[in-house]
Amino acid sequence: MQQTAQQLDIFADSRDVELRNGVLDQLQCRDGAAARAPLEELAAEYPDDSAIGDDSTGP
Repeated sequence: MQQTAQQLDIFADSRDVELRNGVLDQLQCRDGAAARAPLEELAAEYPDDSAIGDDSTGP
């Protein structure tokens, strides 16, 4: 059987998408604590990402 190389999709396989998916996967499992690590990585690597939000507007 001949193996074929998988082509990466720059939209589906980019680092920010990977981190966002990591957050969402954990939240769907209702594990907020586990979602914190990929969320913190996302915030550190992509501080201007609109998905992170701005918590400075607090209550």
